[in-house]
Amino acid sequence: MNKGRQPVNKKVVVMSHSAPVKSVPKKRVTVKKSVTTSQKIVKVSQNKVKAPKKSINWRQFKRGVIIVGLVIIVLGLGYGLFCSNYFRVRDIEISGVKLLPAEDIHELAVSALSGPGWQLWRGNFWLTTSQRVCRKLEDYKFTDCRLRRHWPNKLTLVVAEEPPVVMWQENSRYYLVDRFGRILKEDSTASAASWPVIKNKGDNLVTSDKIAANPALWSMIVAIRQAKWPTGEPHNFLFDDDEPNTLEVVDPKGQIVKLNLRRDLESQLALWRAGQSKFSTQLSEAKVIDLRYGDRIIYQ
Repeated sequence: MNKGRQPVNKKVVVMSHSAPVKSVPKKRVTVKKSVTTSQKIVKVSQNKVKAPKKSINWRQFKRGVIIVGLVIIVLGLGYGLFCSNYFRVRDIEISGVKLLPAEDIHELAVSALSGPGWQLWRGNFWLTTSQRVCRKLEDYKFTDCRLRRHWPNKLTLVVAEEPPVVMWQENSRYYLVDRFGRILKEDSTASAASWPVIKNKGDNLVTSDKIAANPALWSMIVAIRQAKWPTGEPHNFLFDDDEPNTLEVVDPKGQIVKLNLRRDLESQLALWRAGQSKFSTQLSEAKVIDLRYGDRIIYQ
């Protein structure tokens, strides 16, 4: 039946709602640029809601003002009391000096008011103490030393000197000496009757401010004045630096008793009393009694 007909070329047509593949354009691939940190922060901050401002706490503010004011007041008072010129002491009056050199004592006392320039409180009326001033005068060995204050910037130093214990005679000159061997002042012959007198038989021992003798000499003199001397209180003594450990005591009858300065007085007097109980006549007639050897008495 179909003979003699040409075969029909059948084509299959597919209907589709989408466009053919060839008609779809290629999408461009875009590379996103990296956003810097600063840009991100700006972007975020722009989108951030602003916080409301805090109100001032007036109570705390007033409290801080009060504290600062109190600190300023305290500092001002401290400066006024301790650093101002109104309360600065510039001189010290000396009271009680009779025998020692008053000018030297005054100069040393005033030196306690000085200090480095950065010490604004140096010489202050309130801060200058008796201990500070008297420490400068320790070499004088005062029996008493204290400050008296006179408003607003005056001080008086009241001192009590060591009393003289003996008079030193050397080359027809007389010196009052205290228990430390210091020369208190040069005196006259007339005053020699009021004090025990040590006559120097050797080389000169007087220096500018003391007698350069054995220090035990002065303590022995003090002990003799306090002790009960067997033949009456002696007034005259002899010393020779060639025998620095010997003191010769001249009793009221002219008898000489030699003492050892390295031994205590009481033990030597005890030896003398024991000898008097056995050799009373010989010792009373002797011109010299030597007690320096501790276990025996030598007399002549």
